Amino acid sequence: MLDNPIITVLMPVYNTEKYLSEAIESIINQSFASWELICVNDGSTDGSLEILRKYEALDKRIIVINQENSGNASIARNVALNYARGEYIHPLDSDDILSKDSLEKTYQTALSTQADFVIPNLIYFKGEVNNVLKKWVGYNGDIDIILSAEEAFVASLSWSISGIALCKTELLKRHRYNENGMNGDEYTTRLLLLNCNKIAFCDSVYYYRGHSESTTTKVSLKRFDTITTDFNILQLSEERRLSSQSIRACQVKVLNNILESIKYLVIYKKSFNKQEIKLANSIIKENFNKINKNFIQFEGSLVYYLKLKMLFINFKITKAYINLKKSDNKIIKES
Repeated sequence: MLDNPIITVLMPVYNTEKYLSEAIESIINQSFASWELICVNDGSTDGSLEILRKYEALDKRIIVINQENSGNASIARNVALNYARGEYIHPLDSDDILSKDSLEKTYQTALSTQADFVIPNLIYFKGEVNNVLKKWVGYNGDIDIILSAEEAFVASLSWSISGIALCKTELLKRHRYNENGMNGDEYTTRLLLLNCNKIAFCDSVYYYRGHSESTTTKVSLKRFDTITTDFNILQLSEERRLSSQSIRACQVKVLNNILESIKYLVIYKKSFNKQEIKLANSIIKENFNKINKNFIQFEGSLVYYLKLKMLFINFKITKAYINLKKSDNKIIKES
């Protein structure tokens, strides 16, 4: 165990034996040596724990915590956070990879800019790392830009910037990971951004792996948790008294998510049983009925305005419309 690590890497682990060694070795091979890696085995039923114990025995900077399955990666992250001793936190999922210079470059950027939050480039890949599906570089390609808290918050709503970053430990321990639903960490990201002094970027790389076993790609009722998260983000923007444009962006995100959730249920209906379909409909309808009239605004197109008004008059009408338009990429446009 390192006496005074500068960076704590948090890694929740659940049934990722296929990718786990590569993830851990991407930390062991860092050009920056002052780190600790806290791995929380969240009740894995495969060989993940054995792999973790092997690396724990090989490197004193690796700490393994074993627990029963919590059903939520954010709970495992908070357990790891309890033990974090570094000045900074860097997350790493157990099926992802960091570039060799990632900890060094994010830390040096934090020092040079005095930013609380430093975002590396993000490469979303499938299979091999050179099979790139999407890439995020800085903010619209600008790595040298410094964003304010509200600027970063708004940019994050449409994922123009990634939420994966080196973050001040004090900040994360104060706010912690949101444990509600499948994507409570998305709320955490926005909360952290709004509490940062400034947000910087660097040219190291976080490699985000796409695969069929991933929680975010599996067809599941947990998908509908995301609506609640978006409502919570909207509430956060109102509580912080952000600009009307920022609040509007949150409203549009809620509208889009409800319509996209209905489309999701239409497309994957055969993956759910009758009871699950009933529950999904109930969740979506409950949130549909929470839509405030001021969410539907005239923004330059009368036809578009009337379309939105029609879509949010009645839940059955909306479902019927989406059933016809389910192949559309976006049902409503973003501001």
